[in-house]
Amino acid sequence: MIEKFLAKLTMTTKAFYSTDNCLVFILPGMYFALHHFEAGKAAHHDGSFPSPMFNSGWSKFDKYYPH
Repeated sequence: MIEKFLAKLTMTTKAFYSTDNCLVFILPGMYFALHHFEAGKAAHHDGSFPSPMFNSGWSKFDKYYPH
């Protein structure tokens, strides 16, 4: 489960390595990552094992990309 979660974030990050880095390409990726964290938090809101990881990642994401 953690590997699948991180794989999607890795794919999104690698997509930003292109030479066409402008907001029209970056913002959809950021929204995807934000939605990905929201879905993870919602799926594991019961305090199970990955819950603290999603909360920690969410807080770091929110620090650099406040919505």
